[in-house]
Amino acid sequence: MQLRLLFAILLVLSGLSVQAQAKRTLTPMDIASLKSVGSAILSEDGSTIAYTIRVQSDPTVENKPSRLELHLYNVSKGTSTPYVTRGNVRQVSYRPGHDEITFLNRLDNDKVTSLYQIAMAGGEATLLYRFETSISFFQWSPDGKTLAFLANKPDVKEKSALPYTPELFEENIPFQRLYFVNPGEGEAKELMVDGHFSQFDWSPDGSKIVCTVAPSPLVDDSYMAEHYSIIDVAMMKVACTIEHEGKTGECVWSPDGKQIAFIAGADLHDPIDGQLFVVPATGGKPTLLNEGWEGMFEQIEWHDADQIHFLR
Repeated sequence: MQLRLLFAILLVLSGLSVQAQAKRTLTPMDIASLKSVGSAILSEDGSTIAYTIRVQSDPTVENKPSRLELHLYNVSKGTSTPYVTRGNVRQVSYRPGHDEITFLNRLDNDKVTSLYQIAMAGGEATLLYRFETSISFFQWSPDGKTLAFLANKPDVKEKSALPYTPELFEENIPFQRLYFVNPGEGEAKELMVDGHFSQFDWSPDGSKIVCTVAPSPLVDDSYMAEHYSIIDVAMMKVACTIEHEGKTGECVWSPDGKQIAFIAGADLHDPIDGQLFVVPATGGKPTLLNEGWEGMFEQIEWHDADQIHFLR
């Protein structure tokens, strides 16, 4: 399992020495030149860290949002190398069983956000897989062969007879669906289970996926009606569900595949998803691990089959 590192505060002051900072105050242009680490993941063998750096646009040149670049840090050498500096890199992942780093990106000529790859040795990033609509989230199966991803269901829009396009509030919102594909081996298969999907996690043996599903893409449903389902990947259907009501958060399989830990609201009336639960892989009613504890869980990861690491 890849170790995800959370950098709470990391600012890189470009071109500013300690002496220079002592002699003058921080200016608006200094603020515009600040860089920060967006995300970081450790390779399976611990030899490298793939991380993103948020780079702001020069306000004197263009009025554009910041973008994320991909960099690779060599742990033993203590050196960092820029890998991808074009586009806006997101969701960086080491592909299991391959010497490749994969990520989402959308270059200037791209119509949708797609999956790209770059060799660990470096070189030019190349397109690995493109869907009809933008991919919003992806995760490789443990063997690195099957790609599971979330994307809006392609919609064939009929041409309107009106000379204008009306803006309809919360109508005709596309459903985000779960798809599976082996890149280069045919078309993606949609999971034919009703609902709007928002996140998922593969089981260690690649046979199942735990995911969060809401009845519709509406905001109220995403807060109040989203639930956890466990999908049998081979059968492409729901194997079981987790009996819990409340706001949903991160869900992660244990290393032995026997349990699932997830962050969620204590009940339907809890205003936040900040409690930690565990449930058997067969679904059913979960166990609250932090009853009476005053705090909020932000991020979790299994250390082994009996221990969970967390950030709060």
